This record gives sequence, C-alpha cells and structure tokens, in this order.
Amino acid sequence: MKSLIKFVLPLILLTAVLVIAQDAPSEPRQPRQPVPPPGQEITEPMPDGETDGPDVERNRGMREHRRQKDMPKEGFRQQIREKENELMTWLEQNDPNKAKELKALKETDLRAYTRRMMFEMRNYKAIMDAQESNPALAEVLKKDMVLKQQRNQLLEQIKNAKDEAQKQELTEQLKDVLEQRFDLIVQKKQLRYEDLKKRLEELQKIVNASQTELETIKDEKAEQVEKHLEELLDSPEKIDWN
Repeated sequence: MKSLIKFVLPLILLTAVLVIAQDAPSEPRQPRQPVPPPGQEITEPMPDGETDGPDVERNRGMREHRRQKDMPKEGFRQQIREKENELMTWLEQNDPNKAKELKALKETDLRAYTRRMMFEMRNYKAIMDAQESNPALAEVLKKDMVLKQQRNQLLEQIKNAKDEAQKQELTEQLKDVLEQRFDLIVQKKQLRYEDLKKRLEELQKIVNASQTELETIKDEKAEQVEKHLEELLDSPEKIDWN
C-alpha cells in the first residue's frame, strides 16, 4: 500500500501542475508586421509609454532634407560629366594634342585635371557653340584663342627679361600679336553683324506674312461668319435618339 501511494502521489502532483499552467494567462503574441511594398521603410513600433515625439520627427525631417539636398548635387555632377565628355570628343576631332595632354594630366593629377577641365570648358564653349551655327566665326575664335595664349606667354617673357634688347624684341612681337588680335576682333564683329542681319531679315519675312494673314482675315469677316453660322445650323444632332 505504501509503495502504491509513493507511485500515485507524484502523478497527482504532476497533473495539478500541468492544470495550473494551462489556466495561467499567457502573454499575447505580437502580430507580425506586414511586409511593406518596395521602396517603403519598415517602421518599428514604438515601445510602451513612448510616442512619436518631436525628436523623431526632426530626425526624419533631417534625413529627408539630406536626401533631397543630395539629388541636385548628383544632377550637377552628371551635367559636368556630360560636358566633360562633350569637350573631350570635340578636342579629339579638332585639337588632338590638347586632348592627349588632358588625358595624361588626368592620369597623373586628378585635382589639377579637374581645375584645368573647368577652365577649358569655359574657354571652348563659344567655339563649340559657333561651330554649329556659324563655322566661319568658330574659326576666327580658334585663331583668337591662339593669339591670346601667345600674348600671355610674351607678357611673361617680357616680365622676366633681363636684357633690354631682348625686352624690346619681345615687345615688338607682342605688338604684332595685338595687331592680329585687333583684326580678328573686327572680323568677329563683322561675322556677328552679318548673322544678326540675316536673322533680322528672316524675322521680317515672318512679320510680313503675319501682317498679310491679318489683313486677309479682316477682309473675310462677313464671309467667315456666314459660313460658320451655316455649319452650326445645318450640323446634325450629335445625340442618338434611336
């Protein structure tokens, strides 16, 4: 009998423990967060007692501001890269030595290359634009660029010249360069004047055609009104009553 009690008593205690455990309230399971659509951030639920306060909103605003601020920068970089490629392509066709020089500089000193490229973009912009609309003007601009470089070189040589005779010779060379530049400046103005005159003549043709059309419309007022009136009165009904 005692052995039976020793065997049954643990079973009774184990059963009681299991019943109590089943009756105890369990913690509610947290619902699974739905999978957000592509491109949407996963927002973690706020802990109990905390709210979506001003600090959180401020951080979100700062992140959004940085993201929007970076977008124009990237667009600007892309624009610079496109202009760089455009200039290099143009130089390879029109000034291969300059293109080769810039490529070599890019390999050795990227910072110096960037500064040089920005300078060359400004330097060649007028020539590249004129080459499409006025090739003769583009050629004059190319020659003027060469003369500007010669002028700067001569000025530097005159500044560093120690011999008076050498300085006088360099000054004469500079004078010759300035005379050539003056002729090119006159030629540039002449070409631009002719281009402007041509555009003005084309514009005058458009003005004359517009004036003729206006006078014609005025003269046909009565005829056009009667014609449109007949169209309105004789037009069939647009609603299908069948």
